[in-house]
Amino acid sequence: MTIKFLIEKEFKQFFRNSFLPRMIVAMPLMMMLVLPWAANQEVRDLQLCVVDHDHTPTSSRLVQKVASCGYFHLAASEPSYERGLECVERGEADLILEIPLHFERRIGRGEQPTIYIATNAVNGTKGTIGSSYLAQIVSSYGASLADRSPSQTKS
Repeated sequence: MTIKFLIEKEFKQFFRNSFLPRMIVAMPLMMMLVLPWAANQEVRDLQLCVVDHDHTPTSSRLVQKVASCGYFHLAASEPSYERGLECVERGEADLILEIPLHFERRIGRGEQPTIYIATNAVNGTKGTIGSSYLAQIVSSYGASLADRSPSQTKS
């Protein structure tokens, strides 16, 4: 019975105030019409630290492809993952791209080498979106290398 009186009171208040019905119509309209133009989830200028253990033309082309996409800025190139992590801790990098030793050799043998991506989790949105961008670029690069290599036949 108490809930009935509360609901009745709220409806009386709603219709007594001329601003509330307008706001209930205007706010969703504004959210649908204005906010898509004002807000986007695109993240740019991510600081990238590259740890290239291979130092071959294939790994260099991967780094160039990442740098040329427009989302990443090469902040540093470090000799080890630990040094790359120090860059992240100092705030100089948002992501680390680690290319393993014998990367080119494994691709030449038809294997799929693992490339490591580490993100700074302090800003979760930036880290998640940045690692997703980087994973897509690496995947695209791997697919283009697979297209160029001769097909492997199994017996």
